[in-house]
Order: sequence, then C-alpha cells, then structure tokens
Amino acid sequence: MVKSAGRVIQILKIVGSVSSGMKHCEIAKKLDIPKGSLSFLLADLVSGEFLRLDDEGRYKIGSQILILANSYLADLDIIKISEGVLKEIVEATNESVGLALPKGNEVVIVAKLNAIQQLKIEFEIGQLFRMYSSAAGKSILAHLDSEALSNYLSTVELVPVTSKTIVDPDKLITEIQEIRETHIAYSLEENIDGRIAIAAPVFNNTAEIIASIVQAVPTVRYNIEKKEKIKQALISASKKLSTAFGYIPPIQ
Repeated sequence: MVKSAGRVIQILKIVGSVSSGMKHCEIAKKLDIPKGSLSFLLADLVSGEFLRLDDEGRYKIGSQILILANSYLADLDIIKISEGVLKEIVEATNESVGLALPKGNEVVIVAKLNAIQQLKIEFEIGQLFRMYSSAAGKSILAHLDSEALSNYLSTVELVPVTSKTIVDPDKLITEIQEIRETHIAYSLEENIDGRIAIAAPVFNNTAEIIASIVQAVPTVRYNIEKKEKIKQALISASKKLSTAFGYIPPIQ
C-alpha cells in the first residue's frame, strides 16, 4: 500500500473512532505522523469532505464518509430483503424493531423501523451492543459453533452494563443453551435500564447464523400478552428471512 494512502486510512479510522473528534496534535501523536505531512493530508480530506473541521479545531467524519457508508449498507442484500419483514413486525406489535449483524464481539444495527407511538424505544443505524448483555447478541451467541462460542467466552470479560447484566459465565451458558432450543433470546434490562428486548435468529443456506431480529419494549409496557405477540412476530420473521437466504430447517 502507498504510504500516503495507508496514512489516510489510519486517519479516517482513528478520527471515526472518537465521537467528539480529534485535534491536529492528537492525531499526529497517536499515529506518529510528522505535523507538516499531516497538515497536507488533513487539508485534502477536509477539501474532499471526508473530514470536517469544527469551530474548536477538532476533525470529525465528513459527509462523504456517511454517503459511502449509506451506499454500502444499501447494497447489502439482507437489508433490502428485511425491509418488508420489519414493517410486518411493527404492524403486528406496534414496537420498534432492528436488524443486527455480528461485528467482532458486538452486534451492530444495520436496519431498523421505529414504532410511531409516543412512548417507544428507538433503534439507530450503527448502534453497537455487547453480545452477552443484549438480546440480539445472545441470539447470535446461541447459534455459533462450539469452537466460536468457546473462543468468545474465553476472550470477553463479562462486566456489568446494568445491575441486571448476567456476569456469571455458567449462568450465561445455561441461558445460551435455552435460547438454542427455543430460538428466542431475551435481555431483561441487562443492557439498558427500563428496556426489555427480545430477539430471534436469521440463518443462511448452510444453517449458519448471519443476523438477528430484535424488538425493544419499555419495561412499563411489557407483559405476558406483549411478550407472546412479539415472540410470534419474531418467529414468523425469522422463518421468512432465513428461508429467503436458502435455509432449510432440520426435520424434527
């Protein structure tokens, strides 16, 4: 890779990882790039709108990056295919829904449709959740092969996100086994206080887990009736999306 191209990639990655942006001196120190060379690169990136410079002298991700990201996401087949299914779920439950893909040790929301009622949970594109504390993540963990699951559990520290987060590996494994049997995962205020989330898996033609569909409900509105309605909607959606990707369930 050409040196300047490599530096541009490094700059975009490090600036994009800090929501508040970074100053010239911070980028230079972090990446060990001479300030003179960095000035030219930053100027070109700002000129091309890949970065923007705010009033406090901090560089942040620019509009062109967002345009490229949206173009990439729009081209993902699973997002296009899921649009109608997500709409059906919201119509059936009147609760917000998101489509999550695995991203390292987390899951990322790549598609969403928020409910229109006043009291609701809203998903955001690009939102990240830890696997062990979120319904979307636990749904994916439950359907990894034994080697991948073992690797995850051996490398991730189970730290509490809320007071209800499961941090005991044995309890998490027990829950994962239950999810594997029922295909429904829960996060009972384990990821965000005041929020209940329920998720179901999406498989491909080789029976691999590729995504999860997740709904979130304010705790004050969660009851048996709501739980059952969401479960049925997610089970139906899971079958539709999995079938669209060629998944054939095993014969019982």
